[in-house]
Amino acid sequence: SQQTAIVHSLLRHFGDQYECVAHYKMWQTRLFIIIKQTYSERVSSVTSHFHKTGIAGIAGNKGGVAISFDFDGLSLCFLSCHLAAHQTKCEDRNKMYKKLCKNIKVGWPKQQVLGQFHFVFWMGDMNYRVNYFGDEQGDKPSEVVFEKVCDALQKVTANAVAVNRASIALSASPYADILKDDQLLLARHNAKAFVGFQEHHIKFPPSFKVKRQTGIHYVAQRLPAWCDRVLWRCPKSFDDQKEYSVSNYRVHAKIGISDHKPVSCTFVLPTWNRPCGLSDECTKAILHFRNMSAQNLIAADTNGKSDPFIHFPRQLLLEKYVQSKRVNKTLNPIWKNKHLKPLPLIRNSLPFLQRALLMFQIRDHDRITSNDLIACGFIEVKYCVDNLNKWVPVNEYLTLDGKDAGMFKAEMRLEYKIKKSSNSKANLFGGFNDKQ
Repeated sequence: SQQTAIVHSLLRHFGDQYECVAHYKMWQTRLFIIIKQTYSERVSSVTSHFHKTGIAGIAGNKGGVAISFDFDGLSLCFLSCHLAAHQTKCEDRNKMYKKLCKNIKVGWPKQQVLGQFHFVFWMGDMNYRVNYFGDEQGDKPSEVVFEKVCDALQKVTANAVAVNRASIALSASPYADILKDDQLLLARHNAKAFVGFQEHHIKFPPSFKVKRQTGIHYVAQRLPAWCDRVLWRCPKSFDDQKEYSVSNYRVHAKIGISDHKPVSCTFVLPTWNRPCGLSDECTKAILHFRNMSAQNLIAADTNGKSDPFIHFPRQLLLEKYVQSKRVNKTLNPIWKNKHLKPLPLIRNSLPFLQRALLMFQIRDHDRITSNDLIACGFIEVKYCVDNLNKWVPVNEYLTLDGKDAGMFKAEMRLEYKIKKSSNSKANLFGGFNDKQ
């Protein structure tokens, strides 16, 4: 098949020391996971899925494909997409993003994509355009507007090249004045799409629409735009501790087989050996919650309210689901401490819990129909591990179908007891260390 031929071609390019651990396709939207063979045994829990967002939700010319897996203890999801084209279709792109977040089922299929992984990488032809000069441009620009845009881009690019040749590091994008009208950046800023995602500084010229030849030469049929992007999302602890780095976000101008130029980005991620989930030294590991509340939840009922309750699905930390009592007719619930029972953990080793994500949902109670999902998220257990048997604050932004769905606040405590012979917390970690 064509997909197999592409895999073989990629492996010939990378060399014998690499292998493809997973690949997936939907029409011409493709995703390949290629790693060094020496790392292949560290990959587990591989899942893949796709969702079409083309005409009537049937055509696969638009949509996305995703692959998730664990690399030792690090959970990763890669999603490649092709969203709606044309200058005036920004809202359609936002809706397609929302559909992909809702319908792509990888990892734990009952938990949405944004609520379960250490890192989510989202890339592809996102097709977001630029509202040049702060105006809503038409699909096909006038000659005057096209030349004005190209002149502005040429000046910025020439200046950036001169700065680069002088070996002066740019801390921000040289295209910042133009990018302030970039539709994707505006969608993120206004929480219309890609909530919680990050993108490295764009220091390269627009990747679309170009002639199919070496170099970047724009075609007057469309206004130049940064259609091809790489974004990512990760828990806040990775930002706080600077445990990863991002660099070399660039366009590949020499490739001339499409009216898009490909882009790439380099990530250095922390990894750690997946520790054993059970500790013989531990006699009790129970999570307790108190002072639980949520703000600005989504209305699921016709009265403009919801009847929310907290739901912890069955997952690596929990043998069976646990849920709280509901609070009726509110978008800003406050749960009593007795409304949620303690959560006994089936994995109790501190090295495992140090990197564990506790997935949860907020659902709307319905008497007749099934309970509606109105928000989801996860909590990093590491903050409890760092403060055993002490209450720590929880402040988690919630999402639903990839968009803002309110905030969950609480205090959480890991009740952790060990055998009397184990007198040191350091001993419980057993020499556990992160590594790059």
